[in-house]
Amino acid sequence: MSTGPQTSGVVPSSPLGGSITARLLAVALLATLFLSFSLVRSPIPGVNESHYLCKARHYWQPEWCRGDLFLESANPHAVFYQAFGWFTTRMSLAQVALLIRSGQSLLLAIGWLSLGTRLVGDTRRTLTAAALFLLLQATGTWSGEWLVGGAESKVWAYGFLMLAAAWGLDRAWVKCAIAGGLAVSMHPVVGCWGAVIAVLSWGMSVVFRSAKERPFAEQKATLQAERKATLSSFSVLAATIAIFAITSLPGLIPAVQSLAAPSPQIASEADFLQVAVRLPHHLDPLTFPVRAWRDYGLLLLILVLIRTRLTPRRESLARLESWMLAALLIAAGGVLAAWGPRPLKELLLWELRVKALKLYPFRLADMLVPLTVSFTVAVALWQLVEERLTAWRRPAAMTAMVIASLLIAFRVPTLDRTLAQQPAAVQADWQAACQWIRDKTLKDSVLYATNDNWSLRWYAERPEYFSFKDCPQDAASIVEWNRRSLLLYQWKLQVFADGRVSLEELSQLRKETGITHLVCGRFGPLERKPVFGSASIWVYELP
Repeated sequence: MSTGPQTSGVVPSSPLGGSITARLLAVALLATLFLSFSLVRSPIPGVNESHYLCKARHYWQPEWCRGDLFLESANPHAVFYQAFGWFTTRMSLAQVALLIRSGQSLLLAIGWLSLGTRLVGDTRRTLTAAALFLLLQATGTWSGEWLVGGAESKVWAYGFLMLAAAWGLDRAWVKCAIAGGLAVSMHPVVGCWGAVIAVLSWGMSVVFRSAKERPFAEQKATLQAERKATLSSFSVLAATIAIFAITSLPGLIPAVQSLAAPSPQIASEADFLQVAVRLPHHLDPLTFPVRAWRDYGLLLLILVLIRTRLTPRRESLARLESWMLAALLIAAGGVLAAWGPRPLKELLLWELRVKALKLYPFRLADMLVPLTVSFTVAVALWQLVEERLTAWRRPAAMTAMVIASLLIAFRVPTLDRTLAQQPAAVQADWQAACQWIRDKTLKDSVLYATNDNWSLRWYAERPEYFSFKDCPQDAASIVEWNRRSLLLYQWKLQVFADGRVSLEELSQLRKETGITHLVCGRFGPLERKPVFGSASIWVYELP
């Protein structure tokens, strides 16, 4: 992201500042911190790693879990699958997850330090901002967006966006375009919103600067010269846009293909299901918890209070604020699109509004608000200690503050529901059941977990008939996913009307769905003996 060609106030430094040894040490330290945070906060497999890595393996080995609705649906993150799917055919999924997390932590560290040293002037403030950001991320988000966690394509996209922003501030347009295009290829939604924010913030800066300079006649000549220079650099701009488009296409093409639908009616129904049924916690702001609105309002208030007291005002931080403001404008548009009665189909022009919400308009605001606050607070804290403490006390005071922030960040209870939060005995029973399925069932067996279905495909390596977590992203598959959800729900209502599940009812389920095995925790009683049983998990083969 870049706000435009102007560079006044931007820290003119090398990518990370300091000697090569100091830069490498800073990168290694921050990459280790990011990786450690991801492993502690989201143990492997993370909440979305079963989603991404199982898809990546099926992408390279279509026979693996053949018949799984989710795995055989569209591939909007095809570049991620192409880049890392091969490893899943040679290593365990857990090993691949660790490998990808290590790589994305390194990219994030390089991107964070490259951008931070331009924004705040040195590595110490940049590292302080990273610690503060992890603390804010650990204590909650607005729309559920996060940066440091499991192996996902969006983490790579954010890393490339940070590099694009850093190189944009340097006016290194070719490198900026390549990094921005790679961000789009890795995650089209994150990358495209990053590009939109760059253009929008640049446009706002031009408008504000023109309005400020218009009353002063003596500055008109300078303004005209700048406009002339902008026109003369049109060829550079055209080349930059071309490079950005070329590097974006590998990810944009499959993403656009995933938007295809058999009919406009199916497309609208799929959009509604994605926004109102599967992902309202990300896409419908009226469902965001009050805590999230309160916390982000406080963050913005803190930012305003601290920013007005910073002396001198750093122009590079104003650039970061302009990106944040552009993201907030987009989010405000999302709030307007969502505002109104529920259900969503009662909204005026609901189809158009749901389609807008489907594009994750809150994603970048959810990331840029805590990021901007972190850098601003880091600058304010260092300014405070430099004013109040002697030179030899400053490092000790800031180190203690950073360590305290990290201790809290690492120990705050995670909001994600993962297997690691289950009792150890339940974890052991779950993995034993999955191991039995992997060893004793045919590869074309079809599974359905009646309740504890997290990471079933990851451990059992068999196709699933339905998983609420793993919703496809192409319209036809989303509608089919919902049909299966309703079928199972209605079946449960029917069979438990008399308090038991009979053999005939189990046989009916197999005929209607093709499910061969049920994996059950809190489900039953069933008039059939399990083929595998433990204290908390049972596996039933359907007649």
